[in-house]
Amino acid sequence: VGTMNQWEENSITNPNVSHERSTRDSKVNRRGRKLMEIMDAYGMILLNGRTQSDTPADYTYLSETGKSVIDLVFVDDNTINNINDMTIMDPLHTSNHMLAGIDVVCHWGEEDGTKSTTSKGITPISQTVFNRPSMTSQDFAQQMAMSNRIYFFNDNTEAVSKNIEHALKETAQILNLTKSFSPHSRKRDNNCTWYDATCRNLKKEWKQTLRKFKSERTQQFVQIYLMTKRRYFSLLKQKKQAFNDRRKKKGLGVFVFNNSTLEIVEEYTYLGITFSSSGVFKKACESFIEKSSRAIARVKSTLIKVKSECFTVQRYGR
Repeated sequence: VGTMNQWEENSITNPNVSHERSTRDSKVNRRGRKLMEIMDAYGMILLNGRTQSDTPADYTYLSETGKSVIDLVFVDDNTINNINDMTIMDPLHTSNHMLAGIDVVCHWGEEDGTKSTTSKGITPISQTVFNRPSMTSQDFAQQMAMSNRIYFFNDNTEAVSKNIEHALKETAQILNLTKSFSPHSRKRDNNCTWYDATCRNLKKEWKQTLRKFKSERTQQFVQIYLMTKRRYFSLLKQKKQAFNDRRKKKGLGVFVFNNSTLEIVEEYTYLGITFSSSGVFKKACESFIEKSSRAIARVKSTLIKVKSECFTVQRYGR
């Protein structure tokens, strides 16, 4: 979308968000124009390239095919007033897309007289989720009916929606249906023994190359970053494969026949049929297709040589 979605000077009153946009990716294509036409029609504001930490708009996609600002964050004219900052963070190790962290002002509890708080940092500290209900639906409905949050003496649909939302949250907390956890504090399972110091060191090196690229912004560091990332992914794949192979062999045990140890293999061909350890005959089907294709090609060449005008297939029974 390039530098599209520019706004007038006094149209955005939030001092933390600029009315002008700047970006590192100046390319504009047909789909980008179509997207901006739709968003402009609904009055949506593109947040990339407007905040202090993301001016100009940083790349959100980085791979061997190139780099671009493809992950976009849109907000409406009401939400824009709650934005403090936005920054592009490091990607998850399974994706080429960067994470967009948004610092917003939270207004939870303002109707109770408590102060609104600002999120500390870019990443959320904790997240509240609902557990599976351990009681009947009648108990939950009865508790909801007793909640003083539910009232409809307001013409504003947004206020009614907030009342119901608070009622659901409070009822779930009273009945111990909620739990909080930190989404960024999850560590790998203790049984994941294949993830050793070599993996951790290479991941650290990969993150360092990403930070160097963000500071230098040169093509040289892009190639170093992508090369380090490929090495990290390749190492993870090798470690996991070796771990699974060891566990598989350990679980299968050793088979002995006539004082000879039988070799455990992934596949074996018997009477022209390929058997796999998974029990799926995909490789056998592929082998049959390949053999039949070669046979058909030979028959076709023979028919062409004898100048046959027709070919009739007959089935002979014994």
